[in-house]
Amino acid sequence: MKTPIAITGVGAIAPRACNAQQLWETALVGACGAEPIPQEWRDYFAPNSLFWSPLQPQQYQVLENGLTPVEQRQLDISQSLALCATHEALNDAGLETTCVNEKKCIFSIPSIDPTRLGVFVGTGVGGISSLLQNHLAHISPAIPNSALSTSKRFNPFVVPMIMPNALSGQIGIRFGARGANHTVSGACSASTIALCLATDAISRGELDCAIVGGSEFLDESTGALFRGFDIARVLTTAETRPCAKPFTNNRSGFLFSNGASGILILESRQHAQNRGARILAQILAAAQSFDAYNIMASNPEGAGARRIITDLLQRADVSAQDIGHINTHGTGTQEGDRIEAALIEELFPHTPPLTASKAVFGHTLGASGALEAILTVLALQTKTCPPIPCDEEPSRNIGISSTTQHIKSPLAISHSFAFGGHNAGLLLAR
Repeated sequence: MKTPIAITGVGAIAPRACNAQQLWETALVGACGAEPIPQEWRDYFAPNSLFWSPLQPQQYQVLENGLTPVEQRQLDISQSLALCATHEALNDAGLETTCVNEKKCIFSIPSIDPTRLGVFVGTGVGGISSLLQNHLAHISPAIPNSALSTSKRFNPFVVPMIMPNALSGQIGIRFGARGANHTVSGACSASTIALCLATDAISRGELDCAIVGGSEFLDESTGALFRGFDIARVLTTAETRPCAKPFTNNRSGFLFSNGASGILILESRQHAQNRGARILAQILAAAQSFDAYNIMASNPEGAGARRIITDLLQRADVSAQDIGHINTHGTGTQEGDRIEAALIEELFPHTPPLTASKAVFGHTLGASGALEAILTVLALQTKTCPPIPCDEEPSRNIGISSTTQHIKSPLAISHSFAFGGHNAGLLLAR
């Protein structure tokens, strides 16, 4: 990358966090937010995993950031979360918005050429919750005596609610962004891939600015989405202290979260400087790879993950020793953590402080990479690595701690590895 990409604003909604500041404060506390799964789900299946980390309804039902009651009915919750996080990120970046159509809630950003403003949003499954909930409403009249008869009415806006591309599309429409507009589906790496694509587009001079991140909402009344991961045996089976326990010998799987959204504002450094923006951090390199191994498992040798890290170091022209912090993928699964821990131990023998955000917030799937990038930005700013909420012995000699740690170097890596073999990473600088 010829010139670093500036990060000028962040916005987030996640379990126990209604904005980016609360996201950071929750991460610093380092406590797992696990709660028992809804009792009514047991009417449909016998779960192996008994806990999850949910968004609370009040977090996505509040009519803030210009979302009207009509929009709340017309948007999938993943779209509502992304719009709210985008409003926060634009405000954090000092990009003032002007309402140009109050009835339709359409805004412009006067300080940016709309044809050079792009949108890149990652998601695992888009509006699948709306699809499933509307399917229940569709079939409930034929089964009048079942619990399904309480399902809400069939929503006439279901098609745009379930379209994955509506995530980036709704943001582009709302803020008049007429540059490149992409929704990325890359499972747990989706929003990190979106950040890579936006970084590349700005580096090539195609855009001045981009709204980038991820959003996910995986919930409906019967727990079917949770069951899909549960039956695949990738969720934590811990019955006490049910955090994900990443990188420990007692890990048993990841803690499922039903949703979140993280949005970052990326700009060319020249564009940010010209408008006098505060630069929170810079992206020095972005990289992607693919395992071509298995749809549900990473390459056991970690070849794709290794290439991400080596490519990032080469493109940023830095050594592994220069890295002062790593925001890991850190899911808590047996094989995924084994591969990642072995790679970190080998490539970073100086043991830079690590964090594993999924142990605090749960695994938010397509939104996770964006949330972790935001936390990496804030960690670099404050020179503080959030703790990992587990005081058990690590499986390898890597830099994890149940207390906060000081970050000495101004460089950090945030990386993601996903079902399907999709890998992506960023190298950031204070």
